[in-house]
Amino acid sequence: MAAKTCFLPDYAERLQRSGRIGAWSLAADGTYWLSDYARDIHGLKKTSAVDLEAAIGYFRDDARPVLRAALERALGDGTAFDLELPFRNREGRDIFVRIQAERIQVGKALGLFGTVQDVTDSSTAFLESVISHIPHMIFVKEAKELRFVRFNQAGERLLGVKNTALLGKNDFDFFPKDQAAQFVAKDREVLAGQEIADIPEEPIDTPAGRRYLHTRKIPVRNAEGEAQYLLGISEDITERKATAALIVQQQEALVMASKLSALGEMAGGVAHEINNPLAIIHGLASKLKILAANDPKSLTPEAVCTVADRQIAVVQRISKIVSSLRSLSRDGARDEREPAVLAHIVEETLSVCRERLRAHDIELVVAPIPPDLRILCRPTQIGQVLLNLLQNAFDAVAGRKERRIELGFQNLGSSLRLSLEDSGPGIPVALREKIMQPFFTTKAVGQGTGLGLSISRSILTAHDGRLWLDTDAKATRFVVELPLEAVPEAKAS
Repeated sequence: MAAKTCFLPDYAERLQRSGRIGAWSLAADGTYWLSDYARDIHGLKKTSAVDLEAAIGYFRDDARPVLRAALERALGDGTAFDLELPFRNREGRDIFVRIQAERIQVGKALGLFGTVQDVTDSSTAFLESVISHIPHMIFVKEAKELRFVRFNQAGERLLGVKNTALLGKNDFDFFPKDQAAQFVAKDREVLAGQEIADIPEEPIDTPAGRRYLHTRKIPVRNAEGEAQYLLGISEDITERKATAALIVQQQEALVMASKLSALGEMAGGVAHEINNPLAIIHGLASKLKILAANDPKSLTPEAVCTVADRQIAVVQRISKIVSSLRSLSRDGARDEREPAVLAHIVEETLSVCRERLRAHDIELVVAPIPPDLRILCRPTQIGQVLLNLLQNAFDAVAGRKERRIELGFQNLGSSLRLSLEDSGPGIPVALREKIMQPFFTTKAVGQGTGLGLSISRSILTAHDGRLWLDTDAKATRFVVELPLEAVPEAKAS
């Protein structure tokens, strides 16, 4: 219902005279009044009747819930407000108005008295347009109840909620209770602080399912330093996160493929390594059978135990080879680091290589490694590094007159070094800077992936170690260095 009288006429007249600032009042009984200049902003004649709902109707759809909530709080608990909202007047002109109010009492009358001012200029309109079209979600919450007062188009698309349904409400109106509580707790923490809060990955449930946001939040303070609003910018990183996970999976698949390729080549002689012990077992069993049939008296307990001991030793030899193959072929990328005996890792790797090296008449020289020395590592991955280096060394010396591979060891106190040197032709100076690059290889097509050294370097970097080519050595010599300072005290295994 239109009011014919002003709740506070003296204040209104002063504002009217002071410049282009309109006044309005709202009594607790609903009586609403606009000053002449306030009517000009609305595009109303001085004699036109207007009530509160009609006045609110001039504000843009997304601004109305904000204004209603502010009015209700101001009348209810006396919370003053100062808002800048988009507005379309009776003449259809889009402007921005600054509307302020506080609750006051005159005599027994209780109500709101406020001002309204046209603050439209090119910079305000431009800023509103920019915010509206930025591809990341931008939101503003008032500091007291953390209700939304600004929300751009990207936010509407992300949450599947229109401005008209969101403004004036808070997180508990849209998200599961536990999730909303986390958002609010973080907002309160930001408002209490002074710096930008950077949340790299924040899960959020939307009508389209769970999304992941990279969010930055900052308090917006008034001249007195009091937090008035919370400004947030959220980038939807769901697809990026999925792509990153896919890349990791593909990288792990490449690492596994490279390892199996090297393992398959090096293990080419394992069949012979296993067939020989099997032939021994077969021969011993046949001997026992013949003696049992023709000379049972010769099968004394001592004789049977001797044959059994030889069979057990041969079976253990086969078991060790199979165990090494199984261990080296598994994917250890996700294993936790553990204290592992270095000598065991080296021996396990060499056990699948020795027969192939022997078959090609390649001399393998291994420096002694302390049997109780442990390193903190993923054993399978360190075995893969050694396997890759052995494979490269084999390719370098196979078919040459001098065929030699030497594995060295050096304890530096804070770190250890393993070196692998071969008698091959060496690596040309022009190629030394390229050999660690992924997919770079000097081998013929189909004979190498070009990933061995690149993967090995990545594994060692993840272990806080390093891999390099010793350019001072006369022969081709690769060096692996791993730290020892974080390793528990060595114990004999």
